[in-house]
Parts: sequence; C-alpha cells; structure tokens
Amino acid sequence: MSSLSRSIIRKVTPVAAGLVVGLLAKVGIHGLDAQVTAYITSGAAAAYGALASWAETKVPALGWLLGAPGAPTYAPKPAKVFPTSEPIKK
Repeated sequence: MSSLSRSIIRKVTPVAAGLVVGLLAKVGIHGLDAQVTAYITSGAAAAYGALASWAETKVPALGWLLGAPGAPTYAPKPAKVFPTSEPIKK
C-alpha cells in the first residue's frame, strides 16, 4: 500500500467512526437538533482518532483501529542543484 493511500485511510477512518456515533445519537435521542448532532459527530471523530493514535503508540498492532497499521512514511525529495557558469565572488 502506498503512503498516500495509507494516509488517506488513516484520516478517513476516525471521521467515519464519528459519523456512525453521530448517526446513532440522532437515532437514539429523539428531537436532537442538527447543531448538537454535528458537535457529537466531530467530538467523537476527534476522540476516536486521538485515542486510536495513542493506543497505537502503546501497542503497534492496534494500528488497525485507524484503518491501516503503521504510520505512512515519506521519502525526502532530493535537493535541486543549479550549476553556475561562474565561480561565486566574495
């Protein structure tokens, strides 16, 4: 799996978990208005992402809680070198 794919999955999974919690709250609590549902959804997504990331630092196998184990790694891009035709003068 590419690092980009892993990164996207690990960002979308907490959002999906928060969405499920928000939908369950909307179904379970009659008369819940949209603003409160939005707060519950975003809070649940943030909490899930934070707790799953923390748990992964303690037990790396729990990376599956974020949808894909292991953080993405990115290779640094090589530096561009521009040749000069004249030596640098001081």
